[in-house]
Amino acid sequence: MKHFITGIVCLLIGSYGTFIYTSHMHTKERAQQEERMDQLVNEKNQNGNKALEYKKLYEEEKNKATELSEALTNDPNNQKYQQYHEVVSQAFQTLFNYTPENFKERREKVKAYFSDKLFQSFFNPNGNYTNSNGVSSRINTLSIYDRAVQQKTLDGVVVVDYESKREEGEWIKSTVYYQLSYDVFQKKITDFQTLGTILKGDQVE
Repeated sequence: MKHFITGIVCLLIGSYGTFIYTSHMHTKERAQQEERMDQLVNEKNQNGNKALEYKKLYEEEKNKATELSEALTNDPNNQKYQQYHEVVSQAFQTLFNYTPENFKERREKVKAYFSDKLFQSFFNPNGNYTNSNGVSSRINTLSIYDRAVQQKTLDGVVVVDYESKREEGEWIKSTVYYQLSYDVFQKKITDFQTLGTILKGDQVE
């Protein structure tokens, strides 16, 4: 008990001594302390602003990640997935449905569905696309499949069952298989190539 009381007394004396010392700080020391307090306040405000900036950036990145996740979900009810089917369908309908009379419109219409790079490589700038040389074409069945997703690109396969004829000739059936890549944000086909063609040779009415 004696040691406990002695400790309390020492603590009180020490505290009182500290109080006396603090009360007699020089004016210069007080000014330095106030200056330091001002610095701390400024740093706090700056850190607060930085925190707000970081939070804003975080929210932006989070929204981008969410959008990307939703865009790459192969759910038939997903909007990005539906857009993929719509764009691909419109593009191939434009490419394979034409007559000698409207063939020249084909190039400009498909531009809306192709990336600039693909459009330039598919349609030679020096080529003549105003005449089909008497060829007509029409699609019988268009089948669109998604195959794989990589980052922002949706890869797929398209099967085109169509028939074509030259002027007064007979309609000839063919099937073409394409592999393609689609940018879910640009909403355009960025690449496609032929996997193979089957010429059925069946004449139809």
